Amino acid sequence: MAHSLTPEKSTDIHAGVDVKKKTTRVNMTIILAVLVFFALGAALVIKVAKNPPQTPEEVSPLKP
Repeated sequence: MAHSLTPEKSTDIHAGVDVKKKTTRVNMTIILAVLVFFALGAALVIKVAKNPPQTPEEVSPLKP
């Protein structure tokens, strides 16, 4: 029984290293996605601030 525990323990150690690397990769992917999201949001805000959308009244004023 002790012999069968040794490979499991060694597998668990290696699995822990792989899980840590995978977790780090997932965390970096999430950080990158959040940064891209904020960059796109900032670009959209800047674009709208420089060229605000026109309302129909500004395009063709209605006469009363």
